[in-house]
Amino acid sequence: MGLLSARGLRQIAIGAGNEYLDKRQEMRDKIEEFRTRAADKKETLQKEYNAYYKEEKGNMQTFKNIATIVGENYTDQLNSFVMSGGDLNSLSQLDSNGIVDKLSTQTPVEGQVSYLDKVSGDIKLKNEEVNQSLQDQVGLYKGTSTLFTRGIEERGIKDIQSDVGTISAGDPIDTKFSAGKSIDITELRPNDRITAQKLLTDLYGDSSDPDGGYNIETIQPLLNKADIMIENGFDGTQQQAMEELIFKQQYDNYNGTNLDFLTPVSQNDPQILELEKVFVEANSETADLIILQDAVNKIKPLNKFKAEEYQIFINEIKAEREGKTNTDGTVTVEETPAKVEPRPPSFGGGAEGKAKREAWDLQYGNTHFNDGTLMSPAQQEAWKESQAKKGGGKSKKAIRRLVTEEGN
Repeated sequence: MGLLSARGLRQIAIGAGNEYLDKRQEMRDKIEEFRTRAADKKETLQKEYNAYYKEEKGNMQTFKNIATIVGENYTDQLNSFVMSGGDLNSLSQLDSNGIVDKLSTQTPVEGQVSYLDKVSGDIKLKNEEVNQSLQDQVGLYKGTSTLFTRGIEERGIKDIQSDVGTISAGDPIDTKFSAGKSIDITELRPNDRITAQKLLTDLYGDSSDPDGGYNIETIQPLLNKADIMIENGFDGTQQQAMEELIFKQQYDNYNGTNLDFLTPVSQNDPQILELEKVFVEANSETADLIILQDAVNKIKPLNKFKAEEYQIFINEIKAEREGKTNTDGTVTVEETPAKVEPRPPSFGGGAEGKAKREAWDLQYGNTHFNDGTLMSPAQQEAWKESQAKKGGGKSKKAIRRLVTEEGN
């Protein structure tokens, strides 16, 4: 076999060189193809993540909106509701009362993770997932080179990674917010009563009582209030009355209609017993209505139900004297007027003038200034205390000036 000629050797070298160049160009072309694929993959993954981010961000905002509507007292129930698979969007379609009704049946789970924190964590995991998927796509292009094209591949892969970057995570979502004051509740729902019973046990339970009773000494003030409610017409048990009271004590947004039966004192309180003496022998012919009305006005802030009872009595006398066969259909305690006729002059007028002054003092003396202006509750109290002092205490002018200045 003969030796190759120089020309033949040159042709072989040229062929090998061309093949080397072709391989390198082929790798460059592949890199561009990989770059396009990676860009397309990123676009697809970014759209997928954006849709997920938008949906979860909307869910978080819906949660905040509902929590703001019902307030902080129901945030735990709302959290348990959605964490147990409840439909936030359906809940958001209800009005405030409907939302409260729905959540009142939900028992909060102690130590449960916050829904907002969970969703925030899920969004972060989703971003990590799509970024890993993108990097996996880029990694598919590695190892497709030969000895002569490895450098092109390595540089190309780095360029692709630099070009595609990462999937944008979007703006951070704040998971901290204040639900604010809860909406007013006008009646206790079953779950509210369960909460109230737990509060009573926690605050007043007798640990030494095997039957789970209350410590009578500590719960007595609450029992007294419950008894007042029943005396005033509350249609429920003593236990139910205490549930009303303890729930109000714990949640200032509870303004139950049953709480209207609570008054400062009972109908048999010594203060009322003293004031109602004027009604014992009163009759329609001889009763002094000014005296009776003054007694009612004093009873009213103590127990409005007892005051209404005597107001009916006064109204019946008025009706009889005016020749009416019945009193007005609706009978309520007459409000103390904000402005009345000024007190008659302190001097002059003879016996008639004196009688007018005494009548004015009896009806308005403890509630109005001499110019007919109604005193504030603080001023009335100050006037009452002043009159109880030996020598009469401060004048009404002094009371008006002193209490007003203290109020400022």
